[in-house]
Amino acid sequence: MNSLVPDFNISSHNIFLEMLPIPFFLIKCGVNKIFSRENVFLSTVLKRDFLYLERHLFCDNTLGNELSNIFLECYTTEFPEKLEIVLYDDELNLKTLCMTLSKFMFGDINMIFVNVIDISAYEKLQSHSSKLISEVKDLEHELRSSKLLIDKYIPISSTDLDGTIIECNEAFCNLTGYDKGELIGKKHNLLKDQETVPFVYEDFWKVITNNQTYIGELKNRKKDGSTFWVKTRVHPKYAKDGTKIGYIALREDITNRKNLEEEVFVDSLTKVFKRDKFNDFLAKEIAEFHRYSKVSSLILCDIDHFKNVNDKYGHLVGDEILIDVTNEIKNSLRESDVLARWGGEEFVILLPNTSEKNALNVANKIVKNIAKKRFDTVGKITLSCGVSEVSPKDTLNIWFKRVDDALYQAKDSGRNRAVYR
Repeated sequence: MNSLVPDFNISSHNIFLEMLPIPFFLIKCGVNKIFSRENVFLSTVLKRDFLYLERHLFCDNTLGNELSNIFLECYTTEFPEKLEIVLYDDELNLKTLCMTLSKFMFGDINMIFVNVIDISAYEKLQSHSSKLISEVKDLEHELRSSKLLIDKYIPISSTDLDGTIIECNEAFCNLTGYDKGELIGKKHNLLKDQETVPFVYEDFWKVITNNQTYIGELKNRKKDGSTFWVKTRVHPKYAKDGTKIGYIALREDITNRKNLEEEVFVDSLTKVFKRDKFNDFLAKEIAEFHRYSKVSSLILCDIDHFKNVNDKYGHLVGDEILIDVTNEIKNSLRESDVLARWGGEEFVILLPNTSEKNALNVANKIVKNIAKKRFDTVGKITLSCGVSEVSPKDTLNIWFKRVDDALYQAKDSGRNRAVYR
């Protein structure tokens, strides 16, 4: 990490600044050469994502000199609150960077806070660009009105070892919609979204109780019931004598990105996961089985004679059947189970912590419920299922091939049934 001149002593804040999940740099003003290593603090995120910018700043080139002149004059003349610069990165890709400038005093030292945002890729998100740009402008406005932007704009909470909130800042209250008095003394499950599968929280506690830093994405609910996503970093918190006394969590609001991901990974018709996203769950489940011997099972379902439905009644009726079947399957599953549309009229289900015997019971329940349900227009339809439990020699492909073979066996033996292999 860059060192700062002795009279710019923020050593007590350095670790915290390194943890901030935004790209920025701090500049000490009133010196002859503003872009020297001792006058500038670069955040960890900026050094990671904008390494080429660091080189431009500290090299004696046209861009570095131009920016240096702007910052040198910032306390004697008017200067732009926002700059856009164009430069090449290390791979000679043209980059457009937006810099937001905020003046403040650190003790008796004149400082400039510069937030850096890469806006090069906005054109690739044409359908979302207006919304994203509006949110960037809102964020820029907040950045300009803050000093170090910690308490007001970085949601932070501290808990004891049991997860009870003992402190939180203004940004955390704003994010959740709760007043501070409503949060202190409560646990974070106050914000829990019921759709989040339990093993997400099991993994969370497994990491932090082993004195490791948890980094993950969590879906929560605000006081008004609306959902939001955060990328959360939870660090152990220690007393001066080295005793662990709790945890401190920093968050980054990633709701917009997750909404974009949902368009990519969630089937637009049935509102369950697509194949690619399901494969991520499957790969993780196999890894946990090989590491922790955590047993899991798969169910592969196929609507019998679905082509006849489309041919006889049309694809609109077929789509209605797919939606109804999806909802019927959901009614037979737990919160921890993961359902996806595998393709066409096929669905796949991951059942964590479930043996083959119990998975077969679930599959038979699904088959029975579908068979006895009367569907609008079509009347009766049936479902066939293949079932298989993960085994020690399995890879993702081997495991799925076995459940696929079980499905074909169910089809060949008369349909409207579940078979395990």
